[in-house]
Amino acid sequence: MKGARLIETKLPPGKYTDLDDKALLKMVKDFDLTYTEYCDRVYGSGYLVDAYYDTDEIDAIFRRVDKRRHYYNVFHGISPSETKLNALFCFWLLKYRPLAPVFRDRNTDEFSFFAQEQDEDDPKAMYDDARTYFTERFCIYILEGLFSRIHDSEDYYLDIEEHLGDFAYNLRNADISKEAMIMLFEALTL
Repeated sequence: MKGARLIETKLPPGKYTDLDDKALLKMVKDFDLTYTEYCDRVYGSGYLVDAYYDTDEIDAIFRRVDKRRHYYNVFHGISPSETKLNALFCFWLLKYRPLAPVFRDRNTDEFSFFAQEQDEDDPKAMYDDARTYFTERFCIYILEGLFSRIHDSEDYYLDIEEHLGDFAYNLRNADISKEAMIMLFEALTL
């Protein structure tokens, strides 16, 4: 799983100017490819009927990340790494929640924007379920793709399967700042 580079790290010098339409369109196309790949790989066909997302919110997220990239350049004199930019993208994705999957109930063949009911006797099952934590799992997918690009070797892999439910739960419920998200991504991709 290589995944597409969602955000370019190069930044022209000078005063901040808003993303031009061409650069934004490229970012949105890369996002769309990654999102489609994620949905196909994790959910397969037949169960996840469609995976909508709010294009205005995705545009706003890319603009926020671009502004933060400019901030790093101006105030710190550095160009932020791909890891930092992806962490910021995931932070805003978790904050705005622009992803809207449509599921097909396997029992009744009805459509739903929500995951199926969980077993009340097993509360942990809810956190392990990729349907319930759709956005969180997508952020983990981005992190795994980033990890595989950085290490570019079969000897390295991000072994979080055992803790995936806990990780998704914390991404949803913990009050994680932008800086904490960056540190988390950087620590996991070392």
